[in-house]
Amino acid sequence: MAIRLLPFRQYNEQDVVNLFSLDAEGGMESKTPTDSGTHDAGVLVGVTNGDLAEGPTNYTDASYMGKVNYPHVGKNQYPVVPLKIAPATGNASALGVTLKQTLTHDENGEKLIYYPQKALELNAVRSGDAVPVLSRGVITLDDSAFETFPEVGQYLDASTSAPGKFNAIGGTVSTSDNLGIAHCLATGERAADYGTDYFADSTSDSITETGKYAIIKLKL
Repeated sequence: MAIRLLPFRQYNEQDVVNLFSLDAEGGMESKTPTDSGTHDAGVLVGVTNGDLAEGPTNYTDASYMGKVNYPHVGKNQYPVVPLKIAPATGNASALGVTLKQTLTHDENGEKLIYYPQKALELNAVRSGDAVPVLSRGVITLDDSAFETFPEVGQYLDASTSAPGKFNAIGGTVSTSDNLGIAHCLATGERAADYGTDYFADSTSDSITETGKYAIIKLKL
């Protein structure tokens, strides 16, 4: 799935940055709600291109638009936001967490450029569009957002070996130490008795659970 971010969250809109599009792997290759990767909602990202000289929009010859090289016919070009973000590696590169998934197609394989309403229903932005990034607030993440799943009270760093994921700092630290970029407030898991879980557990540590999750306080 393309969602690591669960519904419960508390934040101020002033802490959301809406300037950057995702510089995802594979460019405009198909990304659907059932895929999982760096285009997920809930990925920890950092800035890879902040050059304002490129203007607010660039136009590219993307095969996503269909055939674009018919002779003697005007070009079909795809607009993209040139300022870019990508999965963060280490605290220094971290800007925040993506609040929406970046998709090219819906679950039926239909291109979202022809169905913008479906992108809204999927809580997604279309590939090349600016994706909202949260820098501060309380959010809930499933276990696929962590390299090392945290315990309550632990602080979190941006992983240096698993780009885009959080990594729990061993033990707890006091707030005066100012360590980490997030703080784990609570953890839980959903029991298998409740049936199929959309946010299925990506680990095999217990057959009695369907999904682990953590509420964290982000402080970037």
